[in-house]
Amino acid sequence: MPPKPFVSVVTVSLNAAHTIADAIASVSLQETAFALEHICVDGGSVDETRSLIDAWAVRSKHIVRIYEPDTGIFDAMNKGLRAASGESGEEAGGRTGGGRQVEHDCPGVGGNAGRY
Repeated sequence: MPPKPFVSVVTVSLNAAHTIADAIASVSLQETAFALEHICVDGGSVDETRSLIDAWAVRSKHIVRIYEPDTGIFDAMNKGLRAASGESGEEAGGRTGGGRQVEHDCPGVGGNAGRY
């Protein structure tokens, strides 16, 4: 059984074929001394976004895919945060085009004792 992730990275996307590979590569090609998971949440892309995520998921076993409709970027990010099992988290690219750290004390968020 793989170790529980220390870091969860959430990337949300919608028709982001032109940027999603770079976002995933920026996580997947990192050399880390800790376990991580990369949660890719796609809200219904009609371009090549999902096939690019799928191709990376074959190469990088730490990628978790969530493919379902959402009501916008915040709904998509919340889905990713609920799925996160790491002790801290990071948003990477996707709809926002950039990244930001999302480690906060939030009681009751997900199954990770209030840390995301």
